[in-house]
Amino acid sequence: MINRFYSVNIRRYIESKNEDDRQILARAVSSFTCPSNPDIERFLKNSAVEFTKKQQSVTYLVMSRDIPGLVAGYFALTVKPLEIGVKDIPSNTIRRKIERVARFDRNTQTYSAAGYLIAQLGKNYTDGINNMISGNELLGTSLDTIRRIQYMAGGMIAFLDAENAPGLIDFYTRNGFHLISDPNSPREELIQFYRTV
Repeated sequence: MINRFYSVNIRRYIESKNEDDRQILARAVSSFTCPSNPDIERFLKNSAVEFTKKQQSVTYLVMSRDIPGLVAGYFALTVKPLEIGVKDIPSNTIRRKIERVARFDRNTQTYSAAGYLIAQLGKNYTDGINNMISGNELLGTSLDTIRRIQYMAGGMIAFLDAENAPGLIDFYTRNGFHLISDPNSPREELIQFYRTV
């Protein structure tokens, strides 16, 4: 099955000498709304370009293959360190994969590795566009992009932070992510998930 959506690195627009390309990015950013999570909207409008220029993260627009120019959502990626406790690894197969790219600390019983952080992930709610793309498709598009980067640079762990909400926990676990437990974290704080890619 062909994915109905694809990602475009915003550098394509930022670094273009063509004014039309820069206008495409400006229109995409200004027309993006996310009332369910204002931080997602604020990041795209206020920080995405600057973070990309400074190499802090890179933002990707998720575009429709069916409707040219339609921005269905976006995500931002970066590389960050991650710690995974032994107790948070559900199988020996996953443990062996993690051991290839991680350092094990016997004292803390944790693996430390660099991973691909999905730093932002959000749908565009303007004019009901959010109904055109499922959460699975948006997350899948971000993972497809990570796989392309992985092909060129290696690595095998993707991770993200999410609100500690039952619906989100269910969504990410259904998409192959594993919860990283932190017994010291209050329930209202963000929680981390990881998966191998």
